[in-house]
Amino acid sequence: MDIRHCVSRAWQTYLNYTFESGSLTESGNTVRNWDLPRHMVRFGGDYTHKKFNEILDAQYVGARQKVDAATGKYGAEDSFFLVNLYLNYNLNQQAKIQLSIENLLNRKFYAGEAAKERSYTLGVKTYVPMNGVLTEHQQHRVMHSLVQPN
Repeated sequence: MDIRHCVSRAWQTYLNYTFESGSLTESGNTVRNWDLPRHMVRFGGDYTHKKFNEILDAQYVGARQKVDAATGKYGAEDSFFLVNLYLNYNLNQQAKIQLSIENLLNRKFYAGEAAKERSYTLGVKTYVPMNGVLTEHQQHRVMHSLVQPN
């Protein structure tokens, strides 16, 4: 399910929900695919003013559980809730500066391994005209995963 709402010319909101009940067929046996979370929700807001754009994005992913085929041990991955912030400033039609802060609330959870803590990325994305359309060319990251303050 995907719902989008334009609050004004500057503000947009969105909500996505996925229910997954996937299955795998191995050697003629069909079993539930426990690698997939049953519930996933993503929602947020997008604000644009002149050359500036901000996206506040929240995501929930449900827990996953299964028996490891190699060891026979039962394993699980936590459900988690993340908030991310993306700030963009368009320098011109061919380039924009981007600042991303992922895991804004610095949540700790296990998803196969301990998930990364809050991270910051500052980059420049450039576009080149191809067949009359501006197409993403390169993203140059100038900082990534700065040391976190206590």
